[in-house]
Amino acid sequence: MSGYLFCVPRYFLNDNKRWYWWSVVGSVTIVEVVYFDVQIGAWMNDWYGDFFNLIQAALTTPGTVSLDTLFGELSTVLYVLLPRIAVLVLNAFFIAHYLFRWRRAMSFYYLTHWQRLRHIEGASQRIREDAQRFANIVEGLAVSLISSIMTLLVFLPLLWELSQHITQLPFVGAVDGSSGLGCSAVGDCRYGFARPSGFQTPRP
Repeated sequence: MSGYLFCVPRYFLNDNKRWYWWSVVGSVTIVEVVYFDVQIGAWMNDWYGDFFNLIQAALTTPGTVSLDTLFGELSTVLYVLLPRIAVLVLNAFFIAHYLFRWRRAMSFYYLTHWQRLRHIEGASQRIREDAQRFANIVEGLAVSLISSIMTLLVFLPLLWELSQHITQLPFVGAVDGSSGLGCSAVGDCRYGFARPSGFQTPRP
């Protein structure tokens, strides 16, 4: 929520108040939701470890894990996932309106220069289509980039801990923990940049 403190000085420094709430407060809201989703993802990663450790313990030594314990873990993750789903659905609805307001602001800007643009063939259609494509592409790239950076920062301590067990890499040879961490970080960033362009991770 501290990101909204950035909006206060922008309100007094910005001369154009017409689009302030959507351009500034709306952008901060989207970033806050991305941060919320990344934090939930980090919590889920930790929950997966505890839950599957219980499954392994139950299979290894039957009778050591009660059914109430398993249901308790499932109810805990349910309490976390239901608000997450609700927030992501509302955020998708908000982003749709955000893009519409962005396209509207760009269209109004171009219309102020209509006397210079009206001589171009299909100018009105080009304004509509170009504004729509620009808003969709930039929003997708920006959200994916911010999400990838936040994910890397949140999982960096976990990557560092796991990298201590990496002693050798294919085609590279013997490495220390920091080299393994660097490879993991580069891989995460490359995956974040590839996702907006339609790249899909191969499935086994």
